[in-house]
Amino acid sequence: MPASHRIVVPVEWGDTDAAGIVFYPNYYRWFDRAAHALLRAIGFAPDELLRRGCVVPLIDSGARFLAPIVYGDEVEIESTVAEMRTRTFRLEHRVRRGSELVAEGFEVRVWARAGVGSPPEIRMEAIPDEVRVRLLDAPGAR
Repeated sequence: MPASHRIVVPVEWGDTDAAGIVFYPNYYRWFDRAAHALLRAIGFAPDELLRRGCVVPLIDSGARFLAPIVYGDEVEIESTVAEMRTRTFRLEHRVRRGSELVAEGFEVRVWARAGVGSPPEIRMEAIPDEVRVRLLDAPGAR
């Protein structure tokens, strides 16, 4: 089973727009938080990746918004590894308010080595076997 992880996000006043619904860029912020929570759950927290000189930058993303979310709601975001390639992996995110699916999104991230310089040089690399195994078969991350 591919790695899967859930986080709960309370919708705060600052997450909403003038109409009182969640402003769409906040979904992408939540997706990023959920992606890092999944990586943390399988043993690759952002600080651990940086110690290894690795980063997982975003190279593609998208979302569909199915129902509005408002201040005071609480949503659960389930993130699952949907596809694994040599250097990239795709996460799919499902956002639920209770049992209602209110949004879906995805991210494609690349495994890369962070170099030095300004801006830092980033080189794509093959996803290490240790990471690949945890992303594809991570019972402790569910």
